[in-house]
Amino acid sequence: MRHVWAAVVMASLASTARAEPPRQANGVFVSRSYALTFTAPPGVSYCPLPEGWTGSDHGTILFLLPPRLCDGAGYPSMARGFEPPGVPRIEVDYERTTGLPPKPCRTAAGHARLFGRTMPLCASRWRGLVVRGVRGLYTADAETEAVFTLVTYPSRLRTDLRTFQALTATVRPCSIPWQDAQGRTHIEGSGPRCPENGGFY
Repeated sequence: MRHVWAAVVMASLASTARAEPPRQANGVFVSRSYALTFTAPPGVSYCPLPEGWTGSDHGTILFLLPPRLCDGAGYPSMARGFEPPGVPRIEVDYERTTGLPPKPCRTAAGHARLFGRTMPLCASRWRGLVVRGVRGLYTADAETEAVFTLVTYPSRLRTDLRTFQALTATVRPCSIPWQDAQGRTHIEGSGPRCPENGGFY
């Protein structure tokens, strides 16, 4: 399962940029590339993509406690640079599937709602932090996998897990209309129309 390991490695490779404080993640998140939306829980923050960033849309990170600073981003959008590395957070990662069946949890610890289904929470640890993750498949322009991962202190697990489960319950695929060169309208994704503007990214 993709989770904190990938995020920490990618964050360490983040491009050099002027350090800045995190911003409040208010409202609705929308990936127009992957036809996915969810609602941010109250009080979370994020590190915005730096001005002039070029890369690939693969998610974001929501911080349950604000990091001291944000410091650029790598090529995948979920590779945000931030300090300190152990700050409690929810990592959001999505990408086209490889066609291989998903690996089952080595250790399951409870459940979360994702795409309207009850899914097992995969459990692990990283450098003294507790990791809980849930993954699910949906259809954008092709079969896509979304992975949501909670990384937090053991002392915060009960509270942060409720926040995490509240977020994943709002995740849904959405549809995006677009026009081809002949002016014909096509629909990418599935479900209700994606919100016009996400409040953060």
